[in-house]
Amino acid sequence: MSLAEMQLRREKGLCFTCDEKFTPSYRCPNKQYLWLRLDEEDDFSDQANIFVKSAVEDTQPVCEPHLSFNALKGSTGVGIMGFQGLINGLPIQILLDSGSSDNLLQLRIANYLKLPIEPIYNFNVLVGNGSTLVVEGFIKDLEVTIQSHSLILPVYLLPISGADLVLGASWLATLVAHISDYSTLTLFFDDILVYSPSWLTHLQHLEMVL
Repeated sequence: MSLAEMQLRREKGLCFTCDEKFTPSYRCPNKQYLWLRLDEEDDFSDQANIFVKSAVEDTQPVCEPHLSFNALKGSTGVGIMGFQGLINGLPIQILLDSGSSDNLLQLRIANYLKLPIEPIYNFNVLVGNGSTLVVEGFIKDLEVTIQSHSLILPVYLLPISGADLVLGASWLATLVAHISDYSTLTLFFDDILVYSPSWLTHLQHLEMVL
C-alpha cells in the first residue's frame, strides 16, 4: 500500500487491511498472526533523522518519506528492533524502525537475487551531514519470510549499510493498533508478540504484557 493510499484510508477512517470502518475495538478479519524473534547483538548508536525529497514535484507522496540515521547505517537504537528473515531463501538482517516512513531494501540484495526492479523518479535523500543518497528503484511485491510467515511488501531500493531490509512506519500502520516497548524490545499486537531471544527475558516480557 502506497503512502497516498494509506493517507486516504486514514482520512476516511478505514482499516488499512480491509474496507471496514476502524474503531479502537475493531478486529480486522484480514489480520496476520506472527511470532517474531528479535536479535540483540547489534550495536545501538547515534539517533538522527534524514529526509527524502522528490526530485520531481508531481511524484512526491502526501507524507514526505524519511528514514532514521540508524536505519541508514544498519545499527539499532531508540525505536528500532532487529531480527532475521529470508528473501528467496537468502538469510537477511531486518530492522523494524518506527523512525523510518517506508520499507527500504539494500540495493545489492536486489541485484544479487536478480529481483524485478521497477524504475522510479529519483528521490534525493538528504543526510544530516549534508550528503545525499538516491533511491535507485522500486519493487512492488517483495515476498519476505519471517519465521515461516510470508509477508508481501512494497520496498524502495537504497544503498543502506548493515541491515538488508528496513520495515518502516508504513508497515507498522498496517498492524493498526499495537503496543511497542523499545526499552524491553517488545512489540505486541493482536496475538503477536515480538520478543528478545533469551528465554528468561521472554518470560519477563510475558509477565509485563499479559
